[in-house]
Amino acid sequence: MAKAKNIQQITLTAVCVAVLAACGGGGGSSGSPNTSSTDTNAYAEEAEAANKVRLQIEAIGAADTLEVGDVAAVQRAVDAFNNLNDLEKNLVPLASRNALKAMVTTINTNAQTAENIAEQFSKLPATADTEAEKAQAAGVAAAYNALSDAQKTWFSATLKARLDALSQNTAPDSGNGGTSGNGSTSGSNDSLPPLNLPTPLHTSFISSNTAQQHNPHMQLRLVDGQPALLDTQIGLIRSLVISPNAPVVVDGAVLSSNNPVGYLTPYSATTKASSAGTTQENIQGLTGAPRGVYSNVKTSLDKEIKENFDALEAAKKVLKDPEADLKARLAALEQVDKLQPIYDQDMGRREVMESKVNTVLKDLAYIKKDKNGLVFDKAFDGVYVIQFENGTEVVIHDSAAAGWTYQTFAHYIDPNNGVLRGYQSLGDETTVAQMPVSGTATYTGITTAYLDKQQVTAKVNAVADFAKKGVRFTTSDSQIHTLNGNVRTSTAADRLNMSGTASWAAGENAFKGNVATADKALSGTFNGKFYGGASVAEIGGTYGLKNADNSEQLIGGYGAKRQ
Repeated sequence: MAKAKNIQQITLTAVCVAVLAACGGGGGSSGSPNTSSTDTNAYAEEAEAANKVRLQIEAIGAADTLEVGDVAAVQRAVDAFNNLNDLEKNLVPLASRNALKAMVTTINTNAQTAENIAEQFSKLPATADTEAEKAQAAGVAAAYNALSDAQKTWFSATLKARLDALSQNTAPDSGNGGTSGNGSTSGSNDSLPPLNLPTPLHTSFISSNTAQQHNPHMQLRLVDGQPALLDTQIGLIRSLVISPNAPVVVDGAVLSSNNPVGYLTPYSATTKASSAGTTQENIQGLTGAPRGVYSNVKTSLDKEIKENFDALEAAKKVLKDPEADLKARLAALEQVDKLQPIYDQDMGRREVMESKVNTVLKDLAYIKKDKNGLVFDKAFDGVYVIQFENGTEVVIHDSAAAGWTYQTFAHYIDPNNGVLRGYQSLGDETTVAQMPVSGTATYTGITTAYLDKQQVTAKVNAVADFAKKGVRFTTSDSQIHTLNGNVRTSTAADRLNMSGTASWAAGENAFKGNVATADKALSGTFNGKFYGGASVAEIGGTYGLKNADNSEQLIGGYGAKRQ
């Protein structure tokens, strides 16, 4: 296939710069200035100027219907708005200002999407001979097909014709299931041999001595007041530390009932949960109860609480001892006066963190049972929940539940750093030196995601071609999960099934590409990394998609193991 880079070239830089003034200029007031009937005439000229801009904006139409030919009209509207004085800008209705901002966002998004697809198209070989090359071509076609007719106007007529032809050539035959356009099934004679790894024990967790903060991740943040999906920020989780029969530590958060070994982060509470319930921590030693007292969580405060409790008990024992001398009794009384408030405060802090963990679990739908008492899917049935005292919460998918040995993913909310939602891939990576240079591998797994506040799950299939340095990624059986009380309802959402392709360069062990939903309503990027050393046994990553006007965002994480 011939290389083609001739997308419609638009002077978007001016629009991008101008919109900053359009969104923030004039003080950003949502209404008109405070005027009385006696000075209305003084604002007549300003009101007329503002109204002209309003009409100019309304004449363009909705942001999601913009075509490349509308760019000039949007630019004129932005220029007209920027030429207003501050008072006149305030008189332009907030709805009109937001509409103009949405138009500029759409223009830049459409231009970037077209550029990405054009770049992927330019990398396709002249003919797709291998299954991997066919998959790569199909991925480009899927990304193109996910665009609306308006979005396709960003391509030149020549490139659009070539992409239309590609789309037709890679369309699956009706009734052939997963076969390609020429009827051949997916797969390759040079596939890597199967690994046949043993199923991990239910108590196992992934281990890695490598840094995690630069692993694939995606964050949903507010940028200039608008939702933005970013994969350029540092991931929340920095390290994984584990040895046999020792605590699992994620940047200082304990994932087992053993005592912690030092903390680099704020205090935290952790539990492991599934449809069967949560782990139970015996905290009798923190309370002195005659029989076992159990808590849903283990916290990084527990060691300090236990030390203070033991010291208090020793001091109280002295106070009750009739033979203790006055000096000893005074010292014991001083100890009680010092430690009792600290102990009470720490137990209160512990209760607050436990309550927040329980709130997270209460809202987690896909690990709950349905009205018949049935589990949704055992691969999804397990999470670790970590609640930090500073408000950050992390939900790590239980790698053992999914059958993974080398990787998993985490969902998190970090209000201290402006992360509305985040996903991060975690694991023991395949180093660059260990990356295969030939052969193909098929990976299957699962993903969880959020469509705004709705919880989504799906199955994952990916095919990697190590010679071509490309990955074809698809999801299926998408479900949206809701709760009525503590009872789960799962509803099929095939429109959210995704497909896309990604690639990596020489000297890399991570990949990135474009992805879109089956209904073409959402599109964006996905990324991933290979895990498990030279065996490239597993892959994991994240993705972020949005619709044309950025009113919906789909953000998620996935993991899969080699077949």
